[in-house]
Amino acid sequence: MQSIAIPKLQQAWTFKATFEGDLPPKHYQSPNVLLSNPGWMDEHFRRPIEQLEFYLPTGHKILMRGFEQYNFFLEVAQDLGAGGRFAIDAVFLCGKLSGKPVVYRWRIGGGHCTQDRVRFGQEGLGMTPSRGWKRGVAGRISSLVVEG
Repeated sequence: MQSIAIPKLQQAWTFKATFEGDLPPKHYQSPNVLLSNPGWMDEHFRRPIEQLEFYLPTGHKILMRGFEQYNFFLEVAQDLGAGGRFAIDAVFLCGKLSGKPVVYRWRIGGGHCTQDRVRFGQEGLGMTPSRGWKRGVAGRISSLVVEG
């Protein structure tokens, strides 16, 4: 039987969460977050997250692991009219350090991918708190861009 390779760019604008333990499901792969509900608020996320990967359209991915909590949200610019569609300006991935009020925050949008650190509760748009934090598995921190 022959393997079929999935081109890296088909994964662009999706994320994969890997959960703690060996019970199924071990992973959750989102649909394209620019086109569909990414599923972040769904029940898949009742188990702690070991690592979070976000696939970029360049074939690279952002890899985050070792954080006490994780978050994912979108920056929506404007209503595009009928059907409740919106223009998405940016995607945000966040990881909160264990025992510290510090958040590593990635912003992907406008052709740029940037990382900064902000105070917990100021990671949202306009330095406001964000909703949707999920439990992580605290450990050795990684927050970097790697080849996909």
